[in-house]
Amino acid sequence: MAEATSVVKAKPPFLRGKSCDEGSLDLKHWKNIYNERQFLSYHESSGNKLMWDFMNESYLKNVDKDLSETKVFVPMCGHAEDMWMLYELGFTVVGVEIIHHYIENFFKEHNLKPKVGKILNDAGEQVDQYTSPDGRLVLFAGDLLHLTADDLPIAKFDIIWDRGAFTVLNLCDRDGYASLTSRLLVKDGVYLMNVMEFDPRYYGGPPANVGQECLLKSFGDKCAINEFKRINFKDHPRREKMRQHCIPDHADEVLYIMKFQS
Repeated sequence: MAEATSVVKAKPPFLRGKSCDEGSLDLKHWKNIYNERQFLSYHESSGNKLMWDFMNESYLKNVDKDLSETKVFVPMCGHAEDMWMLYELGFTVVGVEIIHHYIENFFKEHNLKPKVGKILNDAGEQVDQYTSPDGRLVLFAGDLLHLTADDLPIAKFDIIWDRGAFTVLNLCDRDGYASLTSRLLVKDGVYLMNVMEFDPRYYGGPPANVGQECLLKSFGDKCAINEFKRINFKDHPRREKMRQHCIPDHADEVLYIMKFQS
């Protein structure tokens, strides 16, 4: 018996073209997602398996300085449990998230009372800055693409952990995002890029289908890009949650390791 053919979805607004227009996803869209679905599937209570496989199998075995001196940047961080796990290990962690509720919930869930301050981004908008009592965990509630290195408490990071941020960007924002985040990485740093790969005829996103070829277009002139490991969704611990959002079983979650070219 032939396998049933899935319904082909139209491409989502964020993939329609190279210019940002009325079809692009904006803050209102993401606030609606938060209000309707609260905790999205990519918020993993036990951390991201692929990232922690890399940390345990490679990075933590070879790190040559105190973890408190090792700085991690998490763009479009949501309330990812990975941040807390890294923080508890001793890393200094900085994240940026446009939805305030995610940040407020993150600190509440972990019984931390942050110091809250304000900065101005390059669009002249106020951005709330939440800082843990010991100063090793700092989360900004604002638009990443309107922040600069001067706005952050740390100019350069040893690790950038992109836990799907690139896959939900508007197409027109990808190159700017790549330029901004790459400038934040120290020369011998590691950029961990977590993406999903699937046949876009069967799922329109977000998240978008992002493979190595796509990453090369935005990061190829800056970084060497190598696949670390992948998990097919048929064997994925989050399979049922992802199916609720129509992500097809043939999809792979992939972790790419990106480093500056020598």
